[in-house]
Amino acid sequence: SSILTPAAATHLDRFWTAVADAVGATATLEPRPDATAADAADLEAQLNEFVAANPVQFQPGAATLTADAEVVLDQLAAQALAFGGVAITIEGHTDSDGEAAANLTLSQRRAEVVLDALVARGLDAASLTAEGFGETQPVLASGVEDKDASRRVEFRIEASA
Repeated sequence: SSILTPAAATHLDRFWTAVADAVGATATLEPRPDATAADAADLEAQLNEFVAANPVQFQPGAATLTADAEVVLDQLAAQALAFGGVAITIEGHTDSDGEAAANLTLSQRRAEVVLDALVARGLDAASLTAEGFGETQPVLASGVEDKDASRRVEFRIEASA
């Protein structure tokens, strides 16, 4: 099972074969291994650690990615493509500023934007789900909401095989 679309996989196969031919090498392409439950847990931890240190940033109050977010998404996609056979849920969160209903909608839209960005980078849309949580899971520091940290995306990953 793969999280690359068939068209993307064919394109990549042709690309790497052409690169190998250009340098006089032989390309041997093998499918990515399907993730075990342990692989999925490790990948989830890696992605969440990465986005904690390098948040996917959006324009204030919007679901528009910043330029810096594009680089983060490139790295996330590269890591997520390590294994086939995974189901990835992108979880969107907001801080507690504003109305709860609007924050729920905003968090869902942001999760969907990240999903679309990962699909554009070669992941299979069928393996991805977007879920918004609004302000229901704030990040607390000494009992007080850390608003910057609360505005985030996180990943939940399960082996689908």
